[in-house]
Amino acid sequence: MLLKKIILRDLFNQRKRKRNKTVYQTYQYIKRFVLYLQNEKYMFDLRYITPEIIKEYVEKIKRNDITKNYLFSVLKKVERFLHEVHIAGYDIDLSEYQKILSVSYAERKAEAEANKIPNIPKRIFNQVIRCALSDIEDESLRLQDRMIACLIVILSHTGMRKGELQRLEADKLRDITILNKKEKAYILEFFTYKTTSTKDGRWTKSIAFPETVIAYQKLEELSQERRKIGNTTFLFLNKFGKRYSKSSFDYLFDGFFYRHQNELFSSLSDYEKAQVHETKVGSFLMTSIGLNTPKTPIKGETIITLNPHQFRVAVANILKNKVNLQWIREHMNHLDEEMTKHYFR
Repeated sequence: MLLKKIILRDLFNQRKRKRNKTVYQTYQYIKRFVLYLQNEKYMFDLRYITPEIIKEYVEKIKRNDITKNYLFSVLKKVERFLHEVHIAGYDIDLSEYQKILSVSYAERKAEAEANKIPNIPKRIFNQVIRCALSDIEDESLRLQDRMIACLIVILSHTGMRKGELQRLEADKLRDITILNKKEKAYILEFFTYKTTSTKDGRWTKSIAFPETVIAYQKLEELSQERRKIGNTTFLFLNKFGKRYSKSSFDYLFDGFFYRHQNELFSSLSDYEKAQVHETKVGSFLMTSIGLNTPKTPIKGETIITLNPHQFRVAVANILKNKVNLQWIREHMNHLDEEMTKHYFR
């Protein structure tokens, strides 16, 4: 009943109404704690709750090898439940629980620094762009391989989030005249669910560098027939005119790096090895890679690849010494400059 009160308050409090997703997370965290009290401590009367019981619960969830940030979130929800217990009239001294239910900011920050997504070494980054530009024009490749190459070029210059990249639509390249109308510059509009308070997302934009324009226009050309089949404006589509799933995107993305293993990852220095990561070729990746590669993929073999989000880090660091912080923040669609600084390596 106390949990229901918390959830209803979150859903219907007009001043602090929260998103359904956020409320559901609160529900799940507190529900697990309630079930712990019932199923493991056989407790059905909250008068008997003690700091020792909370300590045991904290130790239990720590054994799941969770991050400090996740632990902080869970404990905040437990603290909220105890506050509700107090409001309900139970004799509980909340000050006794505060130390148990806290994770210091210093601990969380230190872990976040240690777990930051790595940058892409400049040599590899530049070679990725060269390989992708070559793939775009290579008519011997499958259509989807040329399309993913277009997306990689766009990603390398805009630092888009993966979800934004997958949702790119046609006719969203805008030109503006600059230098007393003697030159043109380009802006690429795209849809985002980030940096917005509305659950339905919003349109935003990024500067489109010359190679971004080349890749985007080629992607429009390559996807033209598929867009007609699907009667859609989305650009990254399968042969049925449907958007590729997240997993299909990942397989095609890794397929690009499989095709260019030798060009990108031969003779890696120790520093470069620390910035890339390995994955194994499974059945789905084998199918996605296809046979149009320098060598036939073998199930179980180890390949080197990059994470799409690394490109966001790389773009921030390439721009770091070329333009001011505010420019980078706007280009990468961050809410504040502190978030932009978080990407600097």
